Amino acid sequence: MSKWYVTMAMMLLSMGLVACGGGLGNIRLEDVNVSLQEAENAIQMAQHARDSYNTQAMLSQAEQMLNDARQARDEEKGLEAIRLAYSATTTARLAESQALQAASIKEQIDQLQQQNERFLSTTQAQLEATRAESNRAQREVEKLQRELEMLRNERRQLRDTIAAKQRAEERAQQANAALNRLEERLDRVQRQLDQAKVQQQQAEEYANRLVQKLNTQLSQAEKTAMRAEKEAREAERKASAMAKTYSNKIDRIERERNLAVAEARARKYVAQRKKTTTDMDYTAQIPESARKRVDAWSLSWITQDVNRHLGFYSAGVNGQKIHILKGRETSSMLQSTTIFADLRQMIQQRWNKTAQKIGRTDTGIVGSYQFSQAIEGSSLYTIWDREAHWQERNGTWEIVREIWRFYEQVPRYQRQLR
Repeated sequence: MSKWYVTMAMMLLSMGLVACGGGLGNIRLEDVNVSLQEAENAIQMAQHARDSYNTQAMLSQAEQMLNDARQARDEEKGLEAIRLAYSATTTARLAESQALQAASIKEQIDQLQQQNERFLSTTQAQLEATRAESNRAQREVEKLQRELEMLRNERRQLRDTIAAKQRAEERAQQANAALNRLEERLDRVQRQLDQAKVQQQQAEEYANRLVQKLNTQLSQAEKTAMRAEKEAREAERKASAMAKTYSNKIDRIERERNLAVAEARARKYVAQRKKTTTDMDYTAQIPESARKRVDAWSLSWITQDVNRHLGFYSAGVNGQKIHILKGRETSSMLQSTTIFADLRQMIQQRWNKTAQKIGRTDTGIVGSYQFSQAIEGSSLYTIWDREAHWQERNGTWEIVREIWRFYEQVPRYQRQLR
């Protein structure tokens, strides 16, 4: 009995050392093979000591643990192989101990029965003595059974300890896996941050190139506007000369006959215009912020940037459209949607700017511009006067009203702007 307790103590001490130190260094193959050999020897000894008591289940369990330890060794899981080998050794030796103890108890019982039969054949006293010895043996059996129950409890505790160690190892593996996932996520976020920095740098470079391109296009647009204005002045000079020649060819008598009618219509037209226009002072000082807004509005028309051009109008802008054809005048009111739609269509046509003027009114400023467009297949033109009324709202100048006058089928000449 004392030898068995020493063996169990050595096994528990060995497993404690393996559990504490296995994770700190490498497991040698020689140590694994020694553990496997010890387990094989313990199983062989338990097989020799097997008796009628049910120790076959424990031997099968020990053999299964030994096979699992061999598999763990082949898979280079040293710590797992040693743990399984020690478990197999412990189980085999426990089976051997149980078998030996049971055999010993059985032998003692047989001896007591033989003595009892001899005592029965002799005297009653010997019978009583045999009974007393039998009772003592029974108490010894009970004691052994209690010791066996204690061993079983110790075995359960040992199994609980091993299970707790396994759960601790599983939790450690889960913690390592979670740590690896966190590190991978950190690396992924760092890569995304690096990509975002590169994209930001590329966006800044693209913005700088775009600003340079816009500055270049603006400079070219200004040069084009100046060139167009110069061409318009030259064309206007030629048109004035042609208009004079054209006028001289008109029959003098016809002109005198129509003079009275034209004069009456002119007076009527001037009276009507006073109702649709606002008196302006072209000599007053124009605020610099207003002049820059008007110039930008005019330039956006020349460069055909319709979205920028419409951006100078207030949301509730309104106006008036006047057509003058052969001395007859028709007028219609304009709402914001009509103004925007007409401007989007007319900006696609070719209108040559021939004159411009900026003046002040009581409520703001007025920018007056004159454009001309040749009529295809004819030497006549359509003259378009634009009168844009600006007001400053919330620190920004914007167009609140615009009046259009179209003089149709007239010789090209520079009409004096109001």
